[in-house]
Amino acid sequence: MIRLVFTARTAVVLLISGVMSLAISCDGSEPAVPQIPPVQETFQAAYPVFSHDGREIYFIGQRSRKFGVGIFAVDTAGGAVRELVFDDMLKMDLRLSPDGRTISYIAAPYPYLECCGTLWTAGVSGGTPLQVTTLPVRIDEHRWSPDGRWLIAHELIEGMDGGIFPQIVRIAPDGSGFTPLTSGGHGHASGRWSADGTRIFYLTYDSVGTDGPWASVMDADGSHARGLDSARAPAGTIATSPTRNELRIESKAANAGDRRLRRGGLRPRRRHPDQHAATRGHLVLPA
Repeated sequence: MIRLVFTARTAVVLLISGVMSLAISCDGSEPAVPQIPPVQETFQAAYPVFSHDGREIYFIGQRSRKFGVGIFAVDTAGGAVRELVFDDMLKMDLRLSPDGRTISYIAAPYPYLECCGTLWTAGVSGGTPLQVTTLPVRIDEHRWSPDGRWLIAHELIEGMDGGIFPQIVRIAPDGSGFTPLTSGGHGHASGRWSADGTRIFYLTYDSVGTDGPWASVMDADGSHARGLDSARAPAGTIATSPTRNELRIESKAANAGDRRLRRGGLRPRRRHPDQHAATRGHLVLPA
């Protein structure tokens, strides 16, 4: 936008796009040029993650004045935004390592993030990001092990009928040791580590998109895989406690109830009649 402003001293001030100013005086004197405040940059932010000490927030964002998608850090009290990673790839599923030094995320060129994502890591102090997995391995979501030695993710594998059967894989943060932990005609996804890192809980689909999913568990190396709930109530989501030997299952079944795992299997726990349905499915696991 170009705007002409006439002053009382017959001076002309030319404003170009609100950024540059040029003053021309008609009587030989220098006119007063209005001060133009700097344009503040804004961000579109997603996947916020707190640092372990609570002093910073990491997030995936887009800058209002720069093409591309980055990962940024900002003090929880506000202030300048620090750029950690910036390129033209879409990003999602931002995670922080247990020691707080490394961030991990899934990235892919536009518009292939949901079908063709790969796993990346980068330091919270900046530097060149590391590509942990490469195509044709397609990664959807991931989690750090409690000791930070491993990442688990579910790989998107296309079945013979054209359907997608996710399978859980394990890989080191430097890209070594890629190991499939599940296989077969069922889909397995949403892996979650136990607090001590010895087991992985996940969801199993009898037929992806039709039956289930059901809560399952296996050892950290993929052995001793088994169904968790003998009642086989379809599970909606699962979440593990970071400090206690507990698992929360939000079941799709309206009457699934709140469950506690005993050696003899799952049994409903006593629940107040007014307890909200979203709290149903809490499990206390044996050591």
